[in-house]
Amino acid sequence: MLTVLESIKLSTEYLQKKGIESPRINAELLLANILNCKRLDLYLKFDQPLKEGEINLYREFISRRGKFEPLQYITGTVEFFGLEFKVNKSVLIPRPETEILVETIIDSAEKKENIDILDIGTGSGNIAIAVAKNLPNSKICAIDNNSEALQIAKDNAKLNSVEDRIEFMNDSILNGIIRSAKKYDIIVSNPPYVSIQEKTEGNRFG
Repeated sequence: MLTVLESIKLSTEYLQKKGIESPRINAELLLANILNCKRLDLYLKFDQPLKEGEINLYREFISRRGKFEPLQYITGTVEFFGLEFKVNKSVLIPRPETEILVETIIDSAEKKENIDILDIGTGSGNIAIAVAKNLPNSKICAIDNNSEALQIAKDNAKLNSVEDRIEFMNDSILNGIIRSAKKYDIIVSNPPYVSIQEKTEGNRFG
């Protein structure tokens, strides 16, 4: 039976041959997800044998990563602004640099009262949820024209206990929400932007 260390070594070699950047880290993160532990905890489990089901699932995960499927889609989660978010192929993966946008909103509104914020194209809900979590004085309307993405956003709001502070709407700015009588103190949008290389490799960040 393969041990944790043996599995990591074999998977690292495989991902390296496939041209995956940081193959060892990828191999460890995927196995940590399967074993439901932190990546660094693996170093205390090197001699632990893997169960047959764990091995089969790990092989599936490694194969998917070897085909350049984003790691976050494989594990189904991503960390953003210190919070955990569910992600799948219905939404783009939040970029770390988008945290700067969240920080800017928080800094500009933390001393104000009753802030109304509109988040256009909310996707996974990462911006709206991170803002709601850190601005208790805010009410947020988050819209997206993708109903599947909106469901993920709702799930993430519940996961982070801010579902009562965000109104989710399946809508588009082309349908008149911006032209409505409602006025917002802050309007935020982080539309998709993908480099040619990322598009070629199949990555989906936003």
